[in-house]
Amino acid sequence: MASLNGITPGGWTSYARLLEQAGADGLELHIYHAASDMASSAADVEQQAIDIVREVKRSLRIPVAIKLAPLLTAFAHFAKQLEKAGADGLAAQRADFDPLQTVITRARAEGLRVHAWVNVNLVAQIRNRRNLPFPSVVRAAELCLQAGAAGITVHPRPDERHIRVGDVSALAEVL
Repeated sequence: MASLNGITPGGWTSYARLLEQAGADGLELHIYHAASDMASSAADVEQQAIDIVREVKRSLRIPVAIKLAPLLTAFAHFAKQLEKAGADGLAAQRADFDPLQTVITRARAEGLRVHAWVNVNLVAQIRNRRNLPFPSVVRAAELCLQAGAAGITVHPRPDERHIRVGDVSALAEVL
């Protein structure tokens, strides 16, 4: 699962296609916009995100999940609009604020299947800070998959502060 944060509509779609071509089997869009234009309403900001999701989804064959910032005032309504635009999943951004649980509970009540991908970046970051070979990112991923996760998410960075190139290769063998 690859992760993308963009600025321009063309940037979102072009980088999304590049990530898919590179072998990503899913894409997480990190949509975050702190509106500073006093003329932009909350509805304008949400519509911009919906348009991004719709365009990215049209250009890809892989699943697209949306990582949401906790700045939303009508989370359930916005989540439904993202679903209509083609989003395959949603992720909440803060551990101490999980409006996604409400959506999951409602989805299950309506008989919908909920898929969860687990991000193992923090496992790698802890390992790297300790400068030791553990905890193992691969073992963490295996445990998550055994527990029912639909997939594993990583966010490689050029500075390799968490996931390293070798981790991606090792995870690919497990997945």
